[in-house]
Amino acid sequence: MKTPTHMLIGIVVGRFLPGNGRYKSLWVAFGAAAPDIPLILVALYCWGVMTLFPCVSENCQDFVSFVDYFYFENWIFIASHHLLHSPTSLLLLSVILFSQWRKNRILVYREWWFLTGAASHAVIDLFTHAEDGLLVFWPLNWHFRFNSGVSQWDMQGAGQVILLVEVSFCILFSAHFLRPTLTRYVLSRWKA
Repeated sequence: MKTPTHMLIGIVVGRFLPGNGRYKSLWVAFGAAAPDIPLILVALYCWGVMTLFPCVSENCQDFVSFVDYFYFENWIFIASHHLLHSPTSLLLLSVILFSQWRKNRILVYREWWFLTGAASHAVIDLFTHAEDGLLVFWPLNWHFRFNSGVSQWDMQGAGQVILLVEVSFCILFSAHFLRPTLTRYVLSRWKA
């Protein structure tokens, strides 16, 4: 799913988490978006390189194969991308976080909310990616990718259904979150 959808799901998940932090849903939403930050940066880098230095030879890489190089072969990108995508990595981070519980509970709550958002992102991506699946056992195994058999990028198959569900979800929850503001606006116009 796309990053804005992950953020909306993070806001929803944040409303059901324990704790009464003022910015709980915001931390969960940021945690849900954070796993995609390395991919967004690589895409911007690839777009910039291809825009500034257009290739005129026949051996040019297209944008997708340029991004695929980073996604499948560049170990720095693989590590940064799967730090918050891999269930194994998230479990290890949770254990480290739990060991800090007695030292600073407020900070641990915020980090816990952040990791919960990242975990919600990882669970969704686990089931919506096929060939580009997650490295589930990273950092212990850098090669095994989970293939769910369903890809959000396959618009001839399940990708259309995933896109429809994603867009519907975004519309419904955006309307739900904007409802108080829209209600006030409509009532103020109606009274005038």
